[in-house]
Amino acid sequence: MVLRRIIFGGLLALGILLTAAPAAGAASVTLTPNTVSYGGQPVLKATGLTPNTTYIIQVYTPLGLPLIPGPFVTVTAGADGTASTADLAPDETDMPGVFTFEVQTQDGKVVARATATLAGTNTYYVPHRLGA
Repeated sequence: MVLRRIIFGGLLALGILLTAAPAAGAASVTLTPNTVSYGGQPVLKATGLTPNTTYIIQVYTPLGLPLIPGPFVTVTAGADGTASTADLAPDETDMPGVFTFEVQTQDGKVVARATATLAGTNTYYVPHRLGA
């Protein structure tokens, strides 16, 4: 009975490791610059994608929530499996913090993920006291 538990536990751990490990030649994504300020224009570059395939770029706020209704930006990988876009400039309503950028297939499967920091002071939302 103890031997079964050890074998089962080992197989379960191996399965978790194989699931979490990236595939050989997996896609990767980078944002340049990694720290962006308001008015900045970061460039997202993804490599290791399937050639001539369209992908969705999904952006998540520092709270982990997707920006709705987007910005959904679509990019098409070239014949060499790379794609890039500069259409991800921060909006003046975005709050500072660490944003997550995901490259997804058309059916929503995440193939690459990166983070970038939005730094600076957001002056769009200015708190006002009542009666002031």
